[in-house]
Amino acid sequence: MIIKALQHAAKHAEHLNVEVAPAAASNPGLPPASLSSFLRVNPTIRGVLLSDHEGPFINPYYESRHDTVTNLKAGSLAAAAVVAAQALHTLAAGPATPPLKVDAAAVLDTVNQLVGCLLMDMPGLKCALGQQLLGKDNTATVDHYVSVLRTLTKDSQDAANGVKSSLERFIWNFLAVRLSQPGAATACDDHKTPCPEATVCAAYVPGQHPGHCVNASVSYVPSYSTHLTCKECDASSSFQWQQTDSAASWEALYGWPPDPMWTESNWPSGQPALSLFQKESSAKAVGTLIAGLVATAASVAGVLGMQAMIRNLG
Repeated sequence: MIIKALQHAAKHAEHLNVEVAPAAASNPGLPPASLSSFLRVNPTIRGVLLSDHEGPFINPYYESRHDTVTNLKAGSLAAAAVVAAQALHTLAAGPATPPLKVDAAAVLDTVNQLVGCLLMDMPGLKCALGQQLLGKDNTATVDHYVSVLRTLTKDSQDAANGVKSSLERFIWNFLAVRLSQPGAATACDDHKTPCPEATVCAAYVPGQHPGHCVNASVSYVPSYSTHLTCKECDASSSFQWQQTDSAASWEALYGWPPDPMWTESNWPSGQPALSLFQKESSAKAVGTLIAGLVATAASVAGVLGMQAMIRNLG
C-alpha cells in the first residue's frame, strides 16, 4: 500500500522524472535504519526505506576522502521529498482526496540551503538560515563527529548555548519554523516572555532579536544507551552515570542486539593544554655557554681584585 502510494505520487510528478520500484530480489535486506527498531518490537508495522539503489549498496566514494558534498545530488533529494510528501498526504487523507500541491522549486531551494549550511565548510552555519535562526554574529561550524551526549539539564528542552550544540539548535529551530501551523505569532524569549502552553519559542537569539511563539510539535529528546542511567544529572553538577539492567528483560523479549557502550573524556574548557618550547641551535647554545663562562670568570676576577684592594687598604 505504501509503495503503491509512492508510485502514484511519482506518476503525478512526471516533471521530476522519479521512478519508484520495490527492492530487487538480490537486495540483502533492510539497511540500517530507524525502522529496524520498530520492526523488532512489532514486525507487522508497515514501512519503507527510500534509497537510490535496488540491489546491494555500491558506492565507490563511500567512506573515502572522495565521499564529499560534490557527489551529492540535491535535485534527487528534493524530488524524493516531494514524492514522499504527496504519498504521505494520500495515505493520510485517502485516495479520493485531491493530490497535495507541492512547490518543487521551493523544495529544491530549501535542500540547496541545507546542503550549504550543514555539509559545506563555507558558508556552514554562517549561511542565511543560520544567521536567521542562530543570530547574525553566529560563527558556529558543523561538527560531523557524532560524539556522545555532552550534557544534561533537569529541563531537557533547555536550549542555552553550552547545553545544546549549534547544530542541535539549528535543526530544532528550522523544524519549529517550517512545521509550525499558520497563524499570528507573538514575540517571545526563553525567560521574560515565555510562550503559551502547546507552543514553542522559535528563532530566539539572546541580545539580537526575539523569537516567535509557534504551534509546532518539536522537542529535544535525550538519547543514550538503555544500559545507562543518570540520576539527578544537571549541567551545574558533575555527571554520575550508573550502569543499569532495567531494560534487560525487555531486550531479551524482543531479541534486541547487544548495546555497545564506550566512554570518552569530557575535558573542561581549555583542557588539555599543550606547551611548546623552541630548541636553540647548537651554535647558539655553544655561544651562550662561552658567554656564561666569560661572565663567570670576569665576576671571579672582579671579586678577587676587590679582596686584594681591601687587604692593601687595611
